[in-house]
Amino acid sequence: MRLLALLKRGEATGLRWLWVALLVGLLDHFSKQWIVQHFMLDEVRYCLPWLNWVHVQNPGAAFSLLANDPAWHWLLAAAAVLVCGVLLVNLARQSASQRSLNLAYTWVIGGALGNLSDRLQTGAVIDFIDLHLAGWHWPAFNVADSAICLGCAWLLWLSFQGAE
Repeated sequence: MRLLALLKRGEATGLRWLWVALLVGLLDHFSKQWIVQHFMLDEVRYCLPWLNWVHVQNPGAAFSLLANDPAWHWLLAAAAVLVCGVLLVNLARQSASQRSLNLAYTWVIGGALGNLSDRLQTGAVIDFIDLHLAGWHWPAFNVADSAICLGCAWLLWLSFQGAE
């Protein structure tokens, strides 16, 4: 009976939107698996004049920061767990009707869990999207990175709009 009450309460909170985090995580996982199965490490394939598909591994944080120090591996993993925990608490405190805020939280959670999964399985995050223009390349990234950036940008935009 108590479990049923908790489940009903979850339907009324932002936790109702966790399926989005699962969807982001699955899309990230399967896109990385496809790259691993079809590309050699460090292989680059032309796609569009401004886009290549690549297979690189990033043991560090964004833009390969801290990649040369193995101690950061565990700190980055712990940070992902902490961020997900905080966002899950926030989701539990939000009304399910706060769609925009809840979706932004779930995009960040899904992305963080996607990269955390890589970090724990292989010690590095698999990146495969290479945007470039006139010989200048943005650091390679993946679906999880995109979800984290979009979710954070969305949260920032909402904070300027006065959303709770």
